[in-house]
Amino acid sequence: MKTWKIAFTTVLLLTCVFGMVFAGGQKDAGAAQSADGGKKILYIAYDRELDLFNPFTSQMLCDLQHNVSEGLIITNDKNEFIPVLAKEIPTFENGGVVKNADGTYDMTWHLHEGVMWHDGVEFTAEDVQFTLDFVHNTPQVYNQSEYNKIIKSEVIDKYTIKFTWDDLYTFYPGIFEAMLPKHVLGHLSWEEIARYEPYNRGPEFIGTGPFMFKEWKSGEYIRIVRNPNYWRGPQYPLIDEMVWQFIPDQTARFNAMKSGAYHIGQIEATQVKNFNTKGLHVEMIPSNVFYHIDLNVTKEGGRPELFSDVRVRRALYSAIDRKAIVDQLLEGTVQIANSPIPPTSAYHNPNIKAAQYNPEEAKRLLAEAGWRDTNGDGILDKDGVKFSFTFMNRSGRADRIAIAQVVQAQLKALGIEVLMKEYEAAAWSERWRNSQWDAQVGGWFMSSDASLTNYYHTRDGKNGSNNFTGMGNPELDQLMLKADKTLDFNERKALLDRAQQILADEVVSMYLYYRDSPWVVSDSLVNFRGSGTNLGNWWNAYEWDLK
Repeated sequence: MKTWKIAFTTVLLLTCVFGMVFAGGQKDAGAAQSADGGKKILYIAYDRELDLFNPFTSQMLCDLQHNVSEGLIITNDKNEFIPVLAKEIPTFENGGVVKNADGTYDMTWHLHEGVMWHDGVEFTAEDVQFTLDFVHNTPQVYNQSEYNKIIKSEVIDKYTIKFTWDDLYTFYPGIFEAMLPKHVLGHLSWEEIARYEPYNRGPEFIGTGPFMFKEWKSGEYIRIVRNPNYWRGPQYPLIDEMVWQFIPDQTARFNAMKSGAYHIGQIEATQVKNFNTKGLHVEMIPSNVFYHIDLNVTKEGGRPELFSDVRVRRALYSAIDRKAIVDQLLEGTVQIANSPIPPTSAYHNPNIKAAQYNPEEAKRLLAEAGWRDTNGDGILDKDGVKFSFTFMNRSGRADRIAIAQVVQAQLKALGIEVLMKEYEAAAWSERWRNSQWDAQVGGWFMSSDASLTNYYHTRDGKNGSNNFTGMGNPELDQLMLKADKTLDFNERKALLDRAQQILADEVVSMYLYYRDSPWVVSDSLVNFRGSGTNLGNWWNAYEWDLK
């Protein structure tokens, strides 16, 4: 048995013991919240504690926030953008999108009337304008580059706002996934809003959604309660409360779900075959998820002296046995990935030529790049620099940590030293966003649209908001920008096919696998219709019910 396989088994045994204790503690904490008899309380075994509530600067995705803070749009279970606070998504057909003589485009959004923030103030177009201004002026916004294409906006009336775009983009229906309350935050500067604790951590966090913030007990849970004045009608939402219990350890969360103390929670694909708790079932949600290893080549906090040479990056990729990771570590439950665009998308390129497992080729490339063990200590060096780097791991993510351990063992055979450092979710996010890391095993939820610009364009203030690796390729930049403006499917696919090949050639991101998302769901939970996009499963939570 390989060393890395033994190491992973040890990790699972340790987390299993920890998990049984942790799950018990979480069950007791949850039970303490259910003292109000007769209420319909949904208990969620959630895989992380939020860093903050602000849906534009949080890096913990959108599940909980979207129950409280709605946007103009959301993604449904069919991978489609649908309107929420907007009456409809603007199109050419409905007159909402108009081309101007100068080549710009006007896009007009009509809002539902009579929508109230949780404190009773009416939601209006001024809030939409305020939200856009915050995004434009706050570098911490995770997808700011997508909004930067809006060059002008105008509040037409209380329920109408018009945006002028510098061009037409394929992803335009997929932004404004949340809204900020101007009357709560308008007295602050943009930077102050990003740091404003009363909103970002409670109790001033409000939205227009079916649930309202009630309580955040750090390290344990967040509780949200029914909005009695929800704009869709007094019958919604059907559930009285949600308790989001933080269980970041994967084995602990699995045991917690098996205990029957929770109605819904995500488990790992390798755990599905062992889940057989009465009253609960597993739903496999087809998802736009890919796992990858990122290398940091930024000058600010990365390791360009190690990773800037493409021969080195290709050597690392050739040294990683992805098939062994998929077949042995993940028991064949996932599919090897060569691209960030998953097979569920019509824009997926199945013909990518990517580095294959070949340790001898990896050694050749490293030697060609000048890396040799000159002092006999077993570690390659060049110009006095040892080839040693650290994986930044997120605590509780046993799968990602195990992958890093596999890679650590495989690279050691080449004379590369790989160290490990774990951080809690919020600290991990902070370091990642500020490029204070060497390498990390990550996973992206792609949106319904196949735009790659936000992730891989050279970060320039206008594009590449989520490109924290420091990657930059001029040809790739041009292809992605052109693809964003191309509405013809065949033309756009050709552009994205080429872009995916360049990404495989550059290997700043080393793609590992695609996976579906297994969710344990109570048989008593009605109307759950999971969505595999980056906007999460809770898109229709207002109509969920517990029977």
